[in-house]
Amino acid sequence: MCQFISMMNKHCNTNITFDMDLTNHPIAKYIIHSGSNPNIAYPTLDEFKINTININDKTPDTPEYQTMFEEIVNRMNSIKLYNGVYYGFCCKYEIYSEIKESDKVLIRSKLLPTPSMVNLINDTLSKLSLREKEFSVLHVRCLDNVSFPPKPLSESYFVTLDRLVKKHCKPSKKYLILSNHNGVKEFYKSNPNFYSRNSLICHLGLDTNQKDDATRDTMLDFFLLTCATDCIGITPYGVCGFSQETCKLYDIPFTYVKFPDTNITLAHLPPAQRMAYDMIFRKQK
Repeated sequence: MCQFISMMNKHCNTNITFDMDLTNHPIAKYIIHSGSNPNIAYPTLDEFKINTININDKTPDTPEYQTMFEEIVNRMNSIKLYNGVYYGFCCKYEIYSEIKESDKVLIRSKLLPTPSMVNLINDTLSKLSLREKEFSVLHVRCLDNVSFPPKPLSESYFVTLDRLVKKHCKPSKKYLILSNHNGVKEFYKSNPNFYSRNSLICHLGLDTNQKDDATRDTMLDFFLLTCATDCIGITPYGVCGFSQETCKLYDIPFTYVKFPDTNITLAHLPPAQRMAYDMIFRKQK
């Protein structure tokens, strides 16, 4: 959204500033904020629905850029203006191939942990015998249909996973395992190079009734990832969103590893994600 507004200002001679309000989001309990805005009727906000097309701000003459620009202009013209402010929300995969540094700074400033969350982060690192910026993260993103709710992972899954882990992980490094399936953590529990904690797991983008403790554990994983030196993400999906986008936001080196799951189809995905993932799959083939 930051760059959408920049695009509007650049091409339409507008002077719109961007801000983020996360106070109505489930994660608000675990980040610092100034409280809800009484001028915003949160339940009535329109979703900023746009296509998932990857564009680059340096190539405005491409059809993709022009299509996205037209969509943004039409969408902004459809949003009501209240006292000089446009209110809305957006839940989309990345559109721009790069995030501007100024936008990273703004987003990071909205994701500062509360004092209690800071204590939880420090306590977790201490219990795991890990220190900030002295460990890597191994993020294993399993399919939604075996994770929410969790189902047993097959022996063949672990054989394939272990082959990928041995190929990409260095024996001399410490790895904190993050995963949306605790079975992955249990599998590597006896390996001295891998550290983990079983956690409550939810999908913040899809779960409509997640428990507070699951949201807290998901945010804890997010903040622990920001403490890492680098990250390896293994997934059958075309993107490893949770870790990949976090690493991009915090300038953490990221390595994407495709899990060769031949059973993955769009039928595994929630309807809202199928179109976005379909584009990603076709791009990679």
